[in-house]
Amino acid sequence: MGLIQQQATRMVSTINSMLNVSEIEAGRLELTFEDVDAGEICQTIVREFEVSSPDHTFRVDIPGIPTKVRADSVRLNQIVQNLVDNAVKYTPQYGNIEIMAVAPSNGMVHFSVSDTGIGIAVEAQRRLFQPFSRVSDEQTSKISGSGLGIYISRNLVMQHHGDMWLENEPGEGTTVHFTLPSVASTPTSIPNPISQFPDAPTSAIAPSMPG
Repeated sequence: MGLIQQQATRMVSTINSMLNVSEIEAGRLELTFEDVDAGEICQTIVREFEVSSPDHTFRVDIPGIPTKVRADSVRLNQIVQNLVDNAVKYTPQYGNIEIMAVAPSNGMVHFSVSDTGIGIAVEAQRRLFQPFSRVSDEQTSKISGSGLGIYISRNLVMQHHGDMWLENEPGEGTTVHFTLPSVASTPTSIPNPISQFPDAPTSAIAPSMPG
């Protein structure tokens, strides 16, 4: 019964992801902005993963800095869930996963999700932010996933007027960075992410860290 439930959950997740992609590409994804404590969301999500993935070590490093952002709370949960879920999938048993935040700079709060996983091969990095793109090699062939999570997450971040990029060391782990507007920086409009989503944006791979 456990296996059937897992398969059903996976199927529902894939269907929801495909619906999200359709809404994003049609420009129909609606966001409701409010003041949200992103630090609390990160803490809650990590507690959930500590229960579901007890063989990994999780850490949240947010040293008393203001982490209130102007965001859609449901979509912010989705962003962090996707990134932590990916980190768990691609990090071997007993590996480490850490969420960090950096104090607001230029009106943006900078977050990162790091893991000690298998990393991403250089040739796969430029495809990472495209839909249905998955790291495919001998190490990852048995890892389930639709290849939509990171694509959806980056689009959602961009709709919040933020950005997402990664730092990566094959064989040693990956860090995904993203920025969101602090409560002092309120978005005035919602951009169409497709119009500013080139297939392989160099800023999405390894720009210098803000803040």
